[in-house]
Amino acid sequence: MVYVVIANMYANEGADIEQQLRTKLPELARGFLETEKGTLTWIPLQDTKDPRKWTIFERYENETSFAAHATEEIQAFLIPKIDVTKLELRFYNEL
Repeated sequence: MVYVVIANMYANEGADIEQQLRTKLPELARGFLETEKGTLTWIPLQDTKDPRKWTIFERYENETSFAAHATEEIQAFLIPKIDVTKLELRFYNEL
């Protein structure tokens, strides 16, 4: 069963942070899709009204594939750039 993760986050203030996210998240997405077996979809989305609101839509072959994905690379990049108190992770099974 396909495992879906929706990560909602709010970036810290600063145009430089927004630009870093706009540049790096698509790069990470390409890398995950090319190198991570089990990663089916990884799409970063920026809110149309509030540029500090971001969502990442993720699909994996299974929950184990997601666990393997949760690497230090993504955490090291994202954690300093977001308000972790507003980080919301939702987990679903695709029907």
